Amino acid sequence: MTFRMLATYLFLATGTIPHAAGQSTKSLTAPRDAGPPRFVRSVAELERWSHSVGLGEARLSEPYAIGGRTVRIVLRSFTSGVMTSDLTLWTVDREGKGLSLALHIPTRMTHMATRKVGDSIVVETPDPETGKLVVALTISPRLLESSPWPPRHD
Repeated sequence: MTFRMLATYLFLATGTIPHAAGQSTKSLTAPRDAGPPRFVRSVAELERWSHSVGLGEARLSEPYAIGGRTVRIVLRSFTSGVMTSDLTLWTVDREGKGLSLALHIPTRMTHMATRKVGDSIVVETPDPETGKLVVALTISPRLLESSPWPPRHD
C-alpha cells in the first residue's frame, strides 16, 4: 500500500467512523474556512487570505489578461500528504481599487493546475490512470463579461 493510498484511507476513515457512530464529522473533514470573501482591497490582502487556512500550500498566479480583464487565480491545498485543491478566480476592478471573486471551485480531492491558452484559462487535473494532466475546465472571457451579483458595498 502506497503512502498516498494509506493517507487517503486514514482521511476517509476518520471522517466516516464518527459519522457511523452518530457524531458530527464537519470538524474532521471540512477545512476550517468560511469560504472566500467576495471582495478584497489589494493583492496583498488576497495573498494573506490565501495563506489563512490549511496545512498545504497556497499559490497566487501572476496576472492573466483575459477578454480585456486582468485576473488572478488562487490555488489552495488544505492537507499534507493527500491531494486537495480549492480554486478561486479574481477579477481586478476596472478602477484598480481591489479584486472581486468571479469563480470558486470548492475543495476537491485532486491536484489542480492552471495555464493560459489563447484568451482562456485552462484548469487541469491528473488523469487517475496515467497521472498526466488533462483538461478539467476551460474558463473563457465570456465568464468575465458581467459584474458579480449582488454589487459589492464598500
